[in-house]
Amino acid sequence: MNHRQEGGVCRSNYIRNVYIIPHPIFTVPLINKSRKTERWASPGEDGKPDFLHEPEFHGNPIDPEGSPVTMHWGYDIAEYIMSVSGLPATIIMIDDLNAGIQAEYIDVLVSKAP
Repeated sequence: MNHRQEGGVCRSNYIRNVYIIPHPIFTVPLINKSRKTERWASPGEDGKPDFLHEPEFHGNPIDPEGSPVTMHWGYDIAEYIMSVSGLPATIIMIDDLNAGIQAEYIDVLVSKAP
């Protein structure tokens, strides 16, 4: 969801996967944390992103240029998921040094199909 510009495609894929997997679990970096989500890039006419802020790319093993970051998600992503899918999402943060889990972006999102 961090690199997708077509929200409708994400929504249809998310809903389809929810019905296949009753508890979809996924991760996305919640860069904005408690601040409101910001769109980082919009789809350009040429199919390339039009960045609204400083261009940002994440590593991509298939594309040496990387994947453009299109959103800086915040905790309000749970509300977004509910609004586009009708399904609740819970954000789980696991910070357990004994299990070797401690990092900045360790949030896991879990939804539940009806």
